[in-house]
Amino acid sequence: PGPPPPRGAARPPPPGPAPCLVDTVAHSADTAAGDYANALSLTELFSGWTENRAVWNQRSQAILAPLKELEGTGPFAMTRFHSDNGSEFLNWPRFE
Repeated sequence: PGPPPPRGAARPPPPGPAPCLVDTVAHSADTAAGDYANALSLTELFSGWTENRAVWNQRSQAILAPLKELEGTGPFAMTRFHSDNGSEFLNWPRFE
């Protein structure tokens, strides 16, 4: 189909919402011991729409409720999301 468009060129919108990228970011300073603030971030990849939530740790049980809340907050229906394969997204409580 030819070369990709140059950077900054207009892209046609996708046929529906793009996948969402979800990740956690630790705000623990010099240590990772104990509980501390973490940011749970969800970004829709086409529009760049981003929602963040604060959580106390990265255990699956700690991010499950905020993640479910994020599913309904954007101006689009979240059809799929991708994570960095961190254990907080792959453990059993998220699967259930």
